[in-house]
Amino acid sequence: MLNKLSYVFVALVAVFVLCQIILPKNKTAGVRRVRQEVRTESRTQRERSVPSLSRGASRSRLRVAEIAICRDIKDLRPVGVDTRFPPQVGSLFCFTLIEGATGPQVVYHDWQYEGQSQISVPLSVEDQRWRTWSKKAIRPDQVGKWKVEVRDAEGRLLGEARFEVSRSGH
Repeated sequence: MLNKLSYVFVALVAVFVLCQIILPKNKTAGVRRVRQEVRTESRTQRERSVPSLSRGASRSRLRVAEIAICRDIKDLRPVGVDTRFPPQVGSLFCFTLIEGATGPQVVYHDWQYEGQSQISVPLSVEDQRWRTWSKKAIRPDQVGKWKVEVRDAEGRLLGEARFEVSRSGH
């Protein structure tokens, strides 16, 4: 009888040790992982059932409430706003105040020089009224007409700002 109990005891200890090795130290980590998978699966199902949301379609009507080309941004406001800049300006900012978001969305600042796109900068819009900006280096030889178009994820034009880099700029 004692021998049988010894074997049972050794077997239980072995199972306990194996469980300690195999199971995660943080027992809630496995639970969190399962919950995350469930959330991800339900979000995927929701996106399938509402395809316009999953493709980033406009859940709200974004609009540009304010746009400005400026030399700097201080305290979330544009500084040195103008429409004409000297070739030695170095870099400029496009500041925008976006309204109408009902959740996280993306807008793009498409910087154009003489009608040619130079760069398209994706910017996050996180709330109903959201200030955001992009910065573009301007080379001294890029004298001419510039434009920044603000577009939503579908490419819809929300607003634009025109400016000029001119040898006679201030």
